[in-house]
Amino acid sequence: SRELFTLTVVASAVSVAYGSYVLFGVSMALGAFFAGMVVKESDFSHRAEAETLPLREIFSILFFVSVGMLFNPSIMIDQPLQILGVVAIVMIGKTLAAMALVLFFRYPLNTALTVGASLAQ
Repeated sequence: SRELFTLTVVASAVSVAYGSYVLFGVSMALGAFFAGMVVKESDFSHRAEAETLPLREIFSILFFVSVGMLFNPSIMIDQPLQILGVVAIVMIGKTLAAMALVLFFRYPLNTALTVGASLAQ
């Protein structure tokens, strides 16, 4: 059945992730990545991808929620200059890198400025 297949794929991925964590001391994320590679190389890869596609949405939501929970909002008040410095460096660095790459491929300066400004965000 469809549910049993999905349950088997997810259970095997979680088992491999946990087993790699316990046996080899690597992170569970690396173990889950390895489990995904194993499933991708199997004969059931297309069916597994189609059946577990709805789960991808759930796991992406969980990922962003967990990353968001790691953020400490008090750092915005404690270190505002450092945050502004990092944001400025990232925005200026991305802009200059994009402009340099566009100019390297011999596009006009206005194209380089447009690409650099759009990637600055």
